[in-house]
Amino acid sequence: MTIAWNNYLELPETALDGRRIPKTAIVAHAALSKKQQKTLGNLRELHSFATLAKSNTGIPAHVDEDHDIQAVLYLSCLLNSWQRTNDIVTILHRTFPNPTVLLIEVDEPGNRSMVSVGLKRKSLAEESAVVLERVETIELPRSSSEDAMPFWQTFRYPQLSQHDLLDFVTAMQDAVLFADARSFLGFIPQSDGIQRAVMRQELLQFKRLDREIVDLQSRRRNKDLSIGESAEIRVLEASKKEEAQILVDHIKELCHD
Repeated sequence: MTIAWNNYLELPETALDGRRIPKTAIVAHAALSKKQQKTLGNLRELHSFATLAKSNTGIPAHVDEDHDIQAVLYLSCLLNSWQRTNDIVTILHRTFPNPTVLLIEVDEPGNRSMVSVGLKRKSLAEESAVVLERVETIELPRSSSEDAMPFWQTFRYPQLSQHDLLDFVTAMQDAVLFADARSFLGFIPQSDGIQRAVMRQELLQFKRLDREIVDLQSRRRNKDLSIGESAEIRVLEASKKEEAQILVDHIKELCHD
């Protein structure tokens, strides 16, 4: 591992770990398919970077009908390449029962890194099981670059809510979500209280629309579509883009109120 992650995270020393996690343990615990095992082949090293709990941070656990969060895991991941990174992120988030922060770097030139935060909730279908509720991921330039600093300033441990572990994870996901919004807003939005909750929902809605637009554009490139089908997709795509622009305009208004 080449990135000194805690220079940016500022986690308590008492929470740091460093133990290596063998891939065989992931395969066995997650009962991966052959295809998923092949995908995991791109993972060169996996380490338990830190574990945050009340015992070493003072942050209370959060237990209610939807969540049972006793600890938050940080995992450092070294990949061979960026190939199938999103699939690896999904596998790792689903493997561990706790909310998990993935700190990802690649052993190749390019100076990029990635941070992903996954929140788990209780399963409605299976007692004592948990499922992945929400994942927020951001790709960053070199961690020490000036372009990455605004993100790390909001993601570092002392800056995050420490009311309880659910609020702590939510604050991390907000930091990722809001920092990633710079790609289409041109700046990182700032807000507090009720306005922040509204902005969070609108940013999540924008992401959903953006995924739908990308899917429509992919469908429209299908050479087997009839002229009528292609035209119908274009109309729907234009409608989704209009919805997305309305959201962008409203988020900018919220930022300037």
